[in-house]
Amino acid sequence: MGYAGEAALALRDLAFADLKLPTLVSYVDPHKRGCIAVAERLGAQRADMAPRQDPEDVVFRHGPRAPCNFVLSRKPHAPKGAPRQPCSAREKGLAPDPLRPAGLPTR
Repeated sequence: MGYAGEAALALRDLAFADLKLPTLVSYVDPHKRGCIAVAERLGAQRADMAPRQDPEDVVFRHGPRAPCNFVLSRKPHAPKGAPRQPCSAREKGLAPDPLRPAGLPTR
C-alpha cells in the first residue's frame, strides 16, 4: 500500500471509530485512476446519483464496515539505534532524487 492508501485508510478509520461519522464521500477526478483505485480498495461504492459540484467527478461512498482490499505488509520496527535500511528506489540509488541538484553525491 502506498502513502495515499495508508493516509486514506487512517482517515477512514478515524472518521468512523473516533468521530462516529455515519458515512464518508470521495469526489474524484475521472482521470485520476490511482485515486479511483484507492477508493475501490478501501471498499467504497460508486454513488453515481450523488450530488456533486463538478458534474464530471466520480463519487464514492465509504461505509463504516466496508471491507478493505489493502494488504498491509509492514515489517516489524528495527530496534532503537539500528541502522535504517533504504526503502525506496531513490534511497537505494536506483532512481534520481528530483530535489538534489545534478552532480551532488547521494547519501
